[in-house]
Amino acid sequence: MKIYLAGTYNQPEDEKRLREMKTLLEKKNHQVWWCKDNLGNNYGKTDGKTRKWVVETEKEAIKKSDVVVAIANRATPGTMMEIIFASENKIPVFVLTENPVLTESPWVHYHAKIVGSENALFALLGKA
Repeated sequence: MKIYLAGTYNQPEDEKRLREMKTLLEKKNHQVWWCKDNLGNNYGKTDGKTRKWVVETEKEAIKKSDVVVAIANRATPGTMMEIIFASENKIPVFVLTENPVLTESPWVHYHAKIVGSENALFALLGKA
């Protein structure tokens, strides 16, 4: 299965969590696209041309995915937009979070399936 892995990696612990999830998914024979691996150091660039390239590259990767998995311990604009974009393009979205801001959000519930554990996520991926 082709999986687009979404989530902020602004904090070292967030990046570590995303790397761990990427490894776990790959061990289950999924193909995982993660912006940190595919966009290099361009993500934080502030010029308009690079920003446009980042968004367009991510949108194309989402469209080519079978599912989006979002690790969302923090509600960040980019991750929320990836969730909405995938949902609007009829791509299933699973959000792994325990953040009450997200677990209680009608917007997140409308656009994604919230899962509270890795086991629940892997069970859903097995059915997708």
